[in-house]
Amino acid sequence: MSFTKGLPHNYVTGLVRRPGDFEQFVQAIDTGNSADFRSVPLGPRAGFRTVPDDSPVSGWESPAAG
Repeated sequence: MSFTKGLPHNYVTGLVRRPGDFEQFVQAIDTGNSADFRSVPLGPRAGFRTVPDDSPVSGWESPAAG
């Protein structure tokens, strides 16, 4: 199993939109560097906001914990 919940996904297929995003996430896990985690893309697209309260997407919440 792989954790991909925070990465941008394709709405039709449900798969990670760009495989390189997942590879970048794995690299951030391997290095453990917080700057590497901050550079991993989040959410389905730029400017995405949540429903129903229209909150902005937040950053990773302790991404190396798992």
